Amino acid sequence: MMMNLEWRWSLANGWFWGSLILFAVILGFSLWNAHQRRWAARYVFLEAWRCVLALAVVAAVAKPETWWEASPNEPTRFLVLTDHSASMETKDMPLASGELGSRRAWLGEQESWQTEIGPQVILEAIDFESPESGVTDLHAVLMEAGARDTDLGGIILFSDGDWNAGSAPQDAALALRRKGLPVIAVAAGREEALPDVSLTWLPMPKTTVVDEPTRLPFRLENRFPREVEVTVTFRVDAQDTDELTVLLEPGEVRQEAFLWKPTEEAEYTLGVEIPVLPGETREDNNADDVSMTVRRDRLRVLLVDSEPRWEFRFLRNALMRDPGVEVSCLLYHPHPEMGMGQGPGYLEAFPESMDGLTGYDVVFLGDVGVGERELTEEQLGWLRGLVERQASGLVFLPGRRGGQERLLRSPMADLFPVVLEESAAATGVQESQPAVLELTPVGRESVLALLGDDREENAVIWRSLPGFSWHAPVSRAKAGSTVLAVHESSRNRYGRLPLLVTRPFGSGKVLYLGTDGAWRWRRGVEDLYHYRFWSQVARWMAYQRKLAEGERGRIIHYPDVPMAGREVAVHATLLDHHQGPLVGAEPVLTWRLEGEESDDSAEQGTVALTGMDGGWGVYRGAFTPPRGGRYRLSVGLADGSLDLRATVEVAQPPREATGDPARPEVLRALAAATKGQYVPPESMDSLASLLEPLAELEPVVSRREWWRHPALLVFLLLGFTGYWIARKRLGLV
Repeated sequence: MMMNLEWRWSLANGWFWGSLILFAVILGFSLWNAHQRRWAARYVFLEAWRCVLALAVVAAVAKPETWWEASPNEPTRFLVLTDHSASMETKDMPLASGELGSRRAWLGEQESWQTEIGPQVILEAIDFESPESGVTDLHAVLMEAGARDTDLGGIILFSDGDWNAGSAPQDAALALRRKGLPVIAVAAGREEALPDVSLTWLPMPKTTVVDEPTRLPFRLENRFPREVEVTVTFRVDAQDTDELTVLLEPGEVRQEAFLWKPTEEAEYTLGVEIPVLPGETREDNNADDVSMTVRRDRLRVLLVDSEPRWEFRFLRNALMRDPGVEVSCLLYHPHPEMGMGQGPGYLEAFPESMDGLTGYDVVFLGDVGVGERELTEEQLGWLRGLVERQASGLVFLPGRRGGQERLLRSPMADLFPVVLEESAAATGVQESQPAVLELTPVGRESVLALLGDDREENAVIWRSLPGFSWHAPVSRAKAGSTVLAVHESSRNRYGRLPLLVTRPFGSGKVLYLGTDGAWRWRRGVEDLYHYRFWSQVARWMAYQRKLAEGERGRIIHYPDVPMAGREVAVHATLLDHHQGPLVGAEPVLTWRLEGEESDDSAEQGTVALTGMDGGWGVYRGAFTPPRGGRYRLSVGLADGSLDLRATVEVAQPPREATGDPARPEVLRALAAATKGQYVPPESMDSLASLLEPLAELEPVVSRREWWRHPALLVFLLLGFTGYWIARKRLGLV
């Protein structure tokens, strides 16, 4: 280690020059004093002592410091991380033999770059992942490398950039940057995909109900440099059920869906498959399977309105004819002399407590507001809690009386998925000519808007539906809402008026239909479209509540399609023996992967659930499933008085596969975030030269401030003390 010493002084400050002038005065006085005493030795020594002390003070004021630089000559250590995952087996790299070989084989031929590295660099090689694991977690690999105790000059990463597990690699890059560890990312693999057509199911609910049309989405990707035509076959329990022929452009990614209406309760295996095309690189991604549970559920629905308008009448009649729906009605007549609505299914009054409301899966709230002979603030608070805490659905059906406008000043205000136009009349807008709803791109894909058996038929049906002559004074959709349909022509500064809008709220869902003309859809076809629409709405909004329901409560999980390795939130609504909310309990959630027998297996565990405020008997917790499969959930109490059970299908993240294109954009981002370098495959020769600047360590600079060193203080203290004693001994004091 070489060293370079340097003295530094602060001579530019006024205190130094003042002390220097004072020293000159003291020196002159000492010389004159010694001359007066005829240069006697003892007096000359005393005056010299005085001048030395004064000079020490002047030196201290000049703030003397020593600086030295130490240049380290130890070699710099670099960590070399090499990807050995399944994607590195993709044969898309030119080898020395002239043939195309795997990315791993290509890396094996590039080891000559290490011979060009000087003695100032030491490499430590680590291989990560394996083809058998099916996963690549770049984030974990980089975080582990950055946490090593060994001083590193940087990290060299050989990879194709593909990853399918853990957090985003960019998160690890930020941590490495804070530690001053640059990443030199060397890409292996081509960005261009090998010829292939892939088919896979998209995430979908694992449970549906009998006689309910279910949309089953799937994804097609064409990696051929030409147009291809494929026929997708849909199978239910290995039996061909439907086919769809799709024409794919080069590089096109297409999302399509089959519609399936199960007729019996059972466990089904749903499959999609396409034939293997000539020249395809892979054959293992031409088919996919998913399991689906079909059940027969009975929904409890509450209709609340202020007058027997046509929308209320036909909606009530349609739902009452559904054998899977139990309908309760509450009709507030605007005139006291008419009394409450009466007849089969009519209630005499709104439920008197939260307990009486918790059994309803969906509430339709018509042209009713807050006030006398309508709803109270307390009842609206219960409705809010029913949606937010109990996962029930709420449908807003505004009318011409403008009753719902008064709800905007109640606890229900936050549930509205739209903002109403303040300048418009509260009673809405009357159309001069009947208008129709126009589906948005999202609406065309939504199961709520499926009135036909396929996309083309559905579009024709919506265009042919009878129009409406009135709509609510809607301004725009709120953030987080999904607009399914808009007014065909009316618009404002925000665009087309959103009239069919959905929005999640708490653990439940909200839907807003801004017209009162859906009942007109019955013209010429009776209940065909009108009932189908509202039946789909009711079952979609109650889906979460029906995932696991028993006599003593229900279990709800989020998201709808859990993924292995990601947190699953669980909400449990517990009821006491009188079917009221169970509060103040300490329930425990037990989860276990079905098929696991070992008591100490990692595929099981327990979680203490925490109660939520509000008195709804809702408890929540979370667990992280380690891998895909069917998990058995149970919620119980310590005394054994409650045992609520449910099953959850957890999807396994897709395995990393051979044949996918490289992802150099991931490597570029890693290098940029850590202030490193990205090396494309054709620039491997420059790798050794990139390490030289990183291996030149900056010299270590050390500094010592002598002017504030304790030794100087001791010297001055002893010096002035000795000087004073000497003057007394000579009789000068």
